[in-house]
Amino acid sequence: MRERFDLASEAEREGRIEELDDLKFLSGDQWPAEIKMARELERRPCSIINRLPQFRRQVTNDQRQNRPSIKVSPVDDKADIETAKIYQGLIRHIEYNSNADVAYDTAFEGAAGPGLGYFRVITDYCDPASFDQEILIKRIRNRFAVYMDPNAQEPDASDANWGFVHEDMSPDDYRAEFGESKLGSMADWSSVGDTAPEWISDKHVRVAEYFYKTFKKVTLAQMSDGTILDKSKIPPQGFVGEDGQPVTIEREREATLPAIKWCKTNGIEILEETDWLGKWIPIVPVLGDELDIDGKRILSGIIRHAKDPQRMYNYWNSAAVEMTALAPKAPYVGAAGQFAGFEDMWKSANTKNHAYLEYNPKGLNGQAMPPPQRQTYEPAIQAITQQMMQSADDMKATTGIYDASLGARSNENSGVAIQRRNLQAQTNNFHYIDNLSRAMRHLGRILVDLIPHVYDTPRAVRT
Repeated sequence: MRERFDLASEAEREGRIEELDDLKFLSGDQWPAEIKMARELERRPCSIINRLPQFRRQVTNDQRQNRPSIKVSPVDDKADIETAKIYQGLIRHIEYNSNADVAYDTAFEGAAGPGLGYFRVITDYCDPASFDQEILIKRIRNRFAVYMDPNAQEPDASDANWGFVHEDMSPDDYRAEFGESKLGSMADWSSVGDTAPEWISDKHVRVAEYFYKTFKKVTLAQMSDGTILDKSKIPPQGFVGEDGQPVTIEREREATLPAIKWCKTNGIEILEETDWLGKWIPIVPVLGDELDIDGKRILSGIIRHAKDPQRMYNYWNSAAVEMTALAPKAPYVGAAGQFAGFEDMWKSANTKNHAYLEYNPKGLNGQAMPPPQRQTYEPAIQAITQQMMQSADDMKATTGIYDASLGARSNENSGVAIQRRNLQAQTNNFHYIDNLSRAMRHLGRILVDLIPHVYDTPRAVRT
């Protein structure tokens, strides 16, 4: 288990650094630390006019207006329309009962922002005093709490053989929940912390849910009544059908059947374990933009390539503020000796509103001198404004979201022109919504596979 966790951690290490930087940048941490420190020491402005949230909201709001949904359809002679309707109704109930929109929206925001988000499926008791269980779709708020099998090739991770969802708990919280475990009963964790330092320390304990597949080779037998059974479970005397005739084996084949195991672990011991009733890892990723470079997967959203234009926009805005703010504070120029005796008054001329300023009319050599004057200049505000506009256009180009998407008014009058402009406003968001649709198709397979184990429903259905 630890080897697999380390494998996933190493495979995603560089990508997680980039994604975390994207999130920090989106939240407003947009100046490089050394440049910001230098400017603050010089008391120079470091403006942050964060335009990236509006670009991300444009993508996520399109998804909220055009939500993908799960469709259950009967597709072969063993499925029927009524059974499909039962499953469709149950899935709608699961989504409503789970407030699944929150899970979908959170995962989609991760895909559109740093480039990856997740949601998951769980089962839980209907209430504390019941034995009845229900299926729930839950969000995963922290994308960095998930580690999936890096060898999975499908975008929905349907072929993943294992996956983790972890949380870091304080020692007090861990002892309160798992006080009966070996670790919880230990007073000193230093010895076990040396064995697994990334899992256990004086400040936290990492508790992970670990899903993994096991495989069993069996001989499948198709009976004359259409049922498919494990041949080893057929009794020696065979079966008798409803018509009183014996049910015989028509054909058989070797197969490898997956089974999902689940356990909760602190990295050195198993805290809980059981079998997961489905045949897929119940963690579903939603991808942003995906690239494969030399076998390494790179994920990104709309933030990654818009960071440099946003930095330039902040810089030119700060430059404009700095130049216009300093324009009325240009220094006074006067001859040596003209300020003698009035130094304090002239030093505060730019910070205080003096009714008058006195000066010596003669310089050091006794010659009469004109009054001190400001060294005025005209700041290049026009050039700076043009650079700000260019930076704003660069943000639109790198995100693929132009004025039509941002609600800018246009001069189109004909219906065809208006339709094409609306299409331009939506086209660049289609691939993000398509990625969510792909994830929800896999979610539908997980739910249809899981429903018969939890609810009293027929099994003869395909999705």
